[in-house]
Amino acid sequence: MSNTQIRIRENPFPYLFGLILLGYLVKRRADLVIFMDILGNLLDGPARPTRLAGACNLNYDNLMKFANVLLARGLIQVSEEEGHEQYSISQAGLEMHRQYRKFWEALYPI
Repeated sequence: MSNTQIRIRENPFPYLFGLILLGYLVKRRADLVIFMDILGNLLDGPARPTRLAGACNLNYDNLMKFANVLLARGLIQVSEEEGHEQYSISQAGLEMHRQYRKFWEALYPI
């Protein structure tokens, strides 16, 4: 096995963790990063699940798992518009995302 070093980017915001699996470097996001990615994409306005999944680089099933947790915590809301389900960020979700960004900006100043 070679002496391989994993380099962390200067600002590893979207992809925090790398796992070495069978000798290959596989990038994997932490759950917290995915939750904040979903909230961040909803800052622009309500979105349908399939569009949100694409924007967050998740498949639909994984998005629904994360969205159900956010719904249960009151961080996002679901509404029905023109017969389609849409997700939007709640006030609690806005505050959570603000705190998260503040934390990362303190760690990795721009």
